[in-house]
Amino acid sequence: MMKKILILTFLLAFFTVSVCAQETGDAVENYYGNKIYYKDLQNFKWAEPAIYHLAEYGLISDENGYVYPQKSISRAEFTKLVVGAFGLYDFDAQCNFKDVDKNSEYYTYIASAYELGIIKGVQTDLFGMEENLLRQDMATIIYRTAILCGVELAEKPVLDFADADMIDAYAREAVAALTGAKAVSGNLDYQFLPKNKANFAEACKILYYIMLKNT
Repeated sequence: MMKKILILTFLLAFFTVSVCAQETGDAVENYYGNKIYYKDLQNFKWAEPAIYHLAEYGLISDENGYVYPQKSISRAEFTKLVVGAFGLYDFDAQCNFKDVDKNSEYYTYIASAYELGIIKGVQTDLFGMEENLLRQDMATIIYRTAILCGVELAEKPVLDFADADMIDAYAREAVAALTGAKAVSGNLDYQFLPKNKANFAEACKILYYIMLKNT
């Protein structure tokens, strides 16, 4: 009996070490020197390089190894990612949106982006901090950032999605430019779905694409 217990104990230990080795082998070290490994990217391999790249720069927070790539991302969260990724943070920046408290962790990020013309509010005096980021707004913000940073998108603008007429006027140039540059794409029915909520994985992927163009 003791022999069987020892064998089972050895096998369990071996299995545990093997799994840990597999996980830590895929880990990367972030800006703060911490090893990171995300456990919920199995179905998001297309976004994995982007998410890990942003994580290396300390731009992503996780919950015990989970980043929830399918979750909707808020306008405030995306603005923070963009400003952090391109080093656009301005300690002295200010904005007067009623829903952006000066004590909020997002205040200076939003103020920086606002002063640079990257973002606008959902209304004159409201930013829409907690509102889910729409795909057309994601494209607009990242396009403005690319222009500001002098990123050459190069390819010819294309706007021939089946639902192109659903894209609001302010976002059409951005969507066309990013589509032509192959930074964004549609679904299997070639729809852009401009009013759909952008998820975390999509946001990281488009941001990563422009970051690579900016190098």
